[in-house]
Amino acid sequence: MAPSAAVRMAWAGACLQNKSNPHVPKFVSPKVHKLDNRFNYIRMEKLTPMSNSLPNNEFAAELKQLVYTMVGDGTNSIDAIRDMVKYSDSPRVLAYAEANPKFYEAIYLVVAVSRKMGYKDNDIALNNLMMRGNDIVITDPLA
Repeated sequence: MAPSAAVRMAWAGACLQNKSNPHVPKFVSPKVHKLDNRFNYIRMEKLTPMSNSLPNNEFAAELKQLVYTMVGDGTNSIDAIRDMVKYSDSPRVLAYAEANPKFYEAIYLVVAVSRKMGYKDNDIALNNLMMRGNDIVITDPLA
């Protein structure tokens, strides 16, 4: 399995284990389907893209930097993540997470899978943040 495929499978596994969290994707089934000789996929729920606006792009940039910092500095608990968000210069992420506390747990999952797979960087960008109603869903944070 290619490194990026292994990372995506690790993220899918974390999502399946935390399916009650509204900020991770829901999968139709955990079955892995073969697309071709290079790609596999797991069927995921249909989500709506976040609108391409300056505030949403800034939110994505704040989240990307926070996760990068957390992975690098060894942040290893939801309380530590909550503190880092509160004391960082990330007002959009802070406002959203304070209104949606399960978002801290979703951030923790991204950090934990990143660290487990040996990834310091992440692929958090507006195109990997989707909407389920009013909930932001982190779909594919690692590439």
